Amino acid sequence: MMQNTPPGTIIIVDDEIESMTAMRDFLSELGYQAKGYLAGRDAVEALQEHGCDLLMTDLMMPEMDGITLMKTAKEIDPQIICIMVTGYGTIQTAVEAMKEGAFDYITKPADWKILRLVLSRAMEVRRLMKSEEQMRISRDQWRAFAGRLAEAQERERQRIARELHDEVGQNLIALGMNLHSLRNPLTDKRTGKMDPRLSDSLGILADTNQTIRNVIADLRPAVLDDYGLLAALQSHCDRFSKRTGLHVTVHGDEDMPRLTGVAEITLYRIVQEALTNVAKHAQAQNVSILLKQSDTTVLLKIADDGTGFDPSVSHHAKEAGTWGLLNMRERAEAIGGTLSVESEIGKGTRVVVEIRK
Repeated sequence: MMQNTPPGTIIIVDDEIESMTAMRDFLSELGYQAKGYLAGRDAVEALQEHGCDLLMTDLMMPEMDGITLMKTAKEIDPQIICIMVTGYGTIQTAVEAMKEGAFDYITKPADWKILRLVLSRAMEVRRLMKSEEQMRISRDQWRAFAGRLAEAQERERQRIARELHDEVGQNLIALGMNLHSLRNPLTDKRTGKMDPRLSDSLGILADTNQTIRNVIADLRPAVLDDYGLLAALQSHCDRFSKRTGLHVTVHGDEDMPRLTGVAEITLYRIVQEALTNVAKHAQAQNVSILLKQSDTTVLLKIADDGTGFDPSVSHHAKEAGTWGLLNMRERAEAIGGTLSVESEIGKGTRVVVEIRK
């Protein structure tokens, strides 16, 4: 039964027409899509127009030798597989060609059994290379999508923060002014005590104002835009400590250069997520955050002294906060970084983010 899908495309280049024709016909019988050329320049044109999986070229040819052709082919397609064909007297030269990037070499006259094995192995390597390239493209596409999604989320956060500040905030200010205008009429002249309902309302208003300010700061911290990532982390951690009772310290170089806007907000969100995980799951008392950068790397480290866990053991997402870790890892990868988790039962947890510049 003939194969429906040929196992690959091959270009054969040999200035001896008998050798080229015999090789082309043999490979066609094996199921390959084989095309033959007598000159390197013709093969280059075919590569530029149609491409191929594998190039088989005679080493010694006029005008363009095999090594020059191979180098030109790899400029067109860096993943192309090249096999050199050489006479008995030039095996050492063929070995040198392999050092230049050839996958393998065969000698004339070709041993067809050996040739079949070499081609099978070469095509498998080609398939693996193409699969890796597709995976890399998919990863890049996913990162680009994740980056666009993060930007859209941040724009929505900014919109909500503005509405809270401009509409809700202004309404609360107006409400406060109205309530304060009632203090004198609702204060007992003899005792000087304010009506309990008004006093309670003013207290609720103050609490609501503070809640709104905290929500706005979490949605889009103005200090991040104005003063940078380190200052924003210090501000957030101060609020977090007051809210949870955890002792959080932030260390870093206050004079460090600003990162890109996307990188800064991404690292800020990772710290938010990490601190939420600590508060929910770690049973910690202290958290230390380190932010530093060198000429080549930006490093963020969040370490707690909580119960820790065994990273090799699978946990339920809600119990171990693994969804939070997944979100942090995806955020880091979206800006070309890596996130690793170091933990041990009874010895706390460390989240390390590293971004190569």
